Amino acid sequence: MPFRFAVDLGTSNTVAVVDRGDGTPRPLLFDGNPLLPSAVFADAGGALLVGRDAERHMMTDAARFEPNPKGRIDDGAILLGDREVPVAQLLAAVLRRAASEAAQTGVPVAGATVLTCPVDWGNTRRAVLLDAAAQAGLGRVALLDEPVSAATYCVRALGGRLAPGRCAAVFDFGGGTLDVTVVEAAPAPAGPAGLRVLATGGLADLGGTDIDAALVGHLGHLVAAASPELWRRLSAPQTPAEFRDRRTFWSEVRQAKEMLSRAASAPIHVPGSDRATHLTREELDRIAGPLVDRAVDETRRVLERSGVTPARLDAIVLVGGSSRLPLVASRLHARFGLAPVVPEQPELPVAFGALLLANGSSPPPPVASSPAPATSSISMPVPAPVSGYPAPPVSGYPSTPVSGYPSAPVSGYPGTPDGGNPAAPVSAFPVAPVSPTPPPLPPERRPRPSVIIGPGVTIQGNVAVYGDADLMPPDDDDEPRAGGSGEPEAPHREPRRRRSGGVLRRLRFLALPLVPWVLIMALTPWGRGLFNDGKAKVESRFGGGPAPSAAASTPAGSPSASPARSAGGPATLLLQPPSGKAGAAVKLTAAGFDRGEKVQVKADSKVLTTLVADEQGAVEQSMAVAPAGTKPGKFVIVQLTGGSSRRSATAQYRVAN
Repeated sequence: MPFRFAVDLGTSNTVAVVDRGDGTPRPLLFDGNPLLPSAVFADAGGALLVGRDAERHMMTDAARFEPNPKGRIDDGAILLGDREVPVAQLLAAVLRRAASEAAQTGVPVAGATVLTCPVDWGNTRRAVLLDAAAQAGLGRVALLDEPVSAATYCVRALGGRLAPGRCAAVFDFGGGTLDVTVVEAAPAPAGPAGLRVLATGGLADLGGTDIDAALVGHLGHLVAAASPELWRRLSAPQTPAEFRDRRTFWSEVRQAKEMLSRAASAPIHVPGSDRATHLTREELDRIAGPLVDRAVDETRRVLERSGVTPARLDAIVLVGGSSRLPLVASRLHARFGLAPVVPEQPELPVAFGALLLANGSSPPPPVASSPAPATSSISMPVPAPVSGYPAPPVSGYPSTPVSGYPSAPVSGYPGTPDGGNPAAPVSAFPVAPVSPTPPPLPPERRPRPSVIIGPGVTIQGNVAVYGDADLMPPDDDDEPRAGGSGEPEAPHREPRRRRSGGVLRRLRFLALPLVPWVLIMALTPWGRGLFNDGKAKVESRFGGGPAPSAAASTPAGSPSASPARSAGGPATLLLQPPSGKAGAAVKLTAAGFDRGEKVQVKADSKVLTTLVADEQGAVEQSMAVAPAGTKPGKFVIVQLTGGSSRRSATAQYRVAN
């Protein structure tokens, strides 16, 4: 009996596809969306609600809500409310919901279902998933590895442009795990899909939820600085209302992360606070960068383990919802020199590939290696989704052409001794010539590649610098001069001219990254302060002895004649008076900063002014820290931060009636 139903039960979302008998997979729609949240809610009556219904009921009692049951598969049972529910029962509720949607379309699922799971799952975890399938009434099911299923669909989407002997890497970055698979187009059908899996790998502790946790931790520092009690309620909730606020805060962070894939800034509402904070693309890249680097390093290790050289790698295909991050595509491009291909719906390929692989579908025969027009394109249409009610179709891949990978020579993977120039790589969308051997590079300058992240989001330009010959165009002084007069030129001058020209060209190229640093040091207060500190330390070391002490340079009896505080000591701040009316002047006395450094004064994160520390590292100023109109009883947090030493001192000012 052919398989008619495939489910990719993910950590954050579940995807299901059906075959209505014509051999064409179609995605199921859940409430008009192909993604079904994997969340489960256990109500007081014992019923289990799934998906968006569970997320909505979470607002009533967050203690009965589990957002990622797949990530808790090793726990055995989960406490939801006042009772423990086995993990297999939670997974069965998700599978039962998907099966009911398939039954509404007239597709039989009993005995015709295929499920997917991470490649590193052992027999114990797989047994839990099979038990859940039995509880959901799916009968006997087939279990396939997620990366192999994704590779099957991606090779099918690449069509004939993955020539025999050529390889592709599938980067599956989901909500809870990372899976990497390297496949090779077999010269003869060696398997159900005509491809050979060379190596698989991944990280079971890296996914989109880990990036969410890192962002929550970053924002938590900001919230705790403004309101420690508010952050206590969000980080360690104790009441149902606090659990609900915590879940809402995590949802806000996740939605802001998704928004930053297409915008430079995203607002985040903090439950319990009237003020909204913002998260920028730069902050996201800085926080998610180490996690994405782990994923890229794992990809390099899998490629090394597969024995695939850069010359044989034709494509890097990104699947999984977390691969929508622009940082993922740019880091992979920078490391391997290939512009990755991102489907418009990267969550769908695993389920689609599982159904194709289970039914033994083979990709189309390879096209000839003769060149094709560079402007032509190919589309892999995904059939209209099926559901019990009408909904717009969702395509699996965009139909707009995407440019190919850079044709300039690309060095080998970092850390590997073998290198080489890859063949002209191809994308999943435009038709490009494919040949088992690298074609010669034309002398003209090639257009830069582009990477489609999603509808309306495109990264263009060079991201990689590994071996890109166009980044260092030849100069005139590199070319030998033609002797027009017929007089022979001294043979030793020609090589010397080429060497000097090449050295000067490389020195100019290496000096370019120093220009921004020079501008920062010269134009910003932080840079000038850092320069002055370094200059003072050099003068104190080589300028004829230590700098004069504060006691020697200050007249006796002067109020500031006390000895300078050690540079390593903590900074202190004293407010006089510590409380008063709004708008009243307050005397700020602080010590413990470096001599001559600039000290920034903030009140409730608002910058008031910048002071300069005296010879003793102290500052003193009178100003209003609570603006007029501040409500009585409020505590204003006053913070002084050194510009170069980064030492900080904090005090509270209470607004009196």
